[in-house]
Amino acid sequence: MKQKIFSANFLMIAYFTFLCFFPTIRYLLVGRDAITFIDFVISSVPDFLEILFLCYFIFMHYKKENSLNLNFVDKLFISYILFSLLYGSLLSQHLKACLLGFRLSYMPMFFYFVGKYNHESSENFSKKYLQPVFTLFAFLGIIGFGLYFFVPAFNIKVIEKITGVVNAYLIVRMTSILWSPVVFGTCMGYSLLYFVSKYFSEEKITIFTKIFIVFCWFGLVLSVSRGPIICFVLMQLLMFFIYKDKKKIIRISIALTVLYIISILFASMQQQILYKGGSFFSLFYKMINFTVKSAAETVTMEHGLTRVELWRRSWQSFIEQPWGYGLGKSGHVAWRFFKDTKIPSSPYSTDGWYLKLLGE
Repeated sequence: MKQKIFSANFLMIAYFTFLCFFPTIRYLLVGRDAITFIDFVISSVPDFLEILFLCYFIFMHYKKENSLNLNFVDKLFISYILFSLLYGSLLSQHLKACLLGFRLSYMPMFFYFVGKYNHESSENFSKKYLQPVFTLFAFLGIIGFGLYFFVPAFNIKVIEKITGVVNAYLIVRMTSILWSPVVFGTCMGYSLLYFVSKYFSEEKITIFTKIFIVFCWFGLVLSVSRGPIICFVLMQLLMFFIYKDKKKIIRISIALTVLYIISILFASMQQQILYKGGSFFSLFYKMINFTVKSAAETVTMEHGLTRVELWRRSWQSFIEQPWGYGLGKSGHVAWRFFKDTKIPSSPYSTDGWYLKLLGE
């Protein structure tokens, strides 16, 4: 039994380790803008590994239970996926867009069955599967910190080569080796929540938990990913009601506030090195003001805000064609293939996954 658990654990770690290095591997193999068959095959490697990973869990479950044990919700979920794929493909009639649309929209849904067919208790699942993955993400934060502060010019040069644009909101946004501030910030947000929850739940807090909290918080703040930052702050407020140890809550809140100030101080020093300007106090005020103002404008759907305008356009395109444009003809894939064509689509790359599903 231990060997089986180890194998599943190994597959999980191997899968996410590969994903961490995949953006760099893909660029080295096919470049930045290639849309070739080879590019598609290489880009599909993570999806292939995900399918193997899922098949392993299903096989182990079937071997033990001699049944798939599908309940009504499972069948409804599978029916939705199959109908969406069939209907979306018929509507799209564009093979490449369908394949990429399937990867982006529906492949992530398969992880639902990884959770369903897991036989571990919540505590064991956390220790054997979640902890290694979030520890891996924490090391991404440490790597990102090193790239951002110790070799900033090299970091920016690599980002330019791989993505074509260096994202910045007042400061250059940290990306680590994922080269995307949004993806990196999301990973840091999830990891930070995990290690902060360990801080509250464990009587004896290890030095590694403290170190991981520090670097995940640095990564989250300096990615300037407002969604993950706001979600973490809201969860931090919720912790006042969930956990009884108020002293720990106060300590972690003070520590994160101090670390926030330190991260902005470090960022202002980096800005002065790179761009010969930007004092700490002005940058600190602008960062606070930007985060709060941007969050408020997003919640109130303020006109003129880029993401809000993209949401509005996506919703309007759905109203115009509520039966959808077809698989791959909404969101990022539609932008890649159809933004400069007359083919009906909703080519608005938004942060709203559900809006993209509506568009397809």
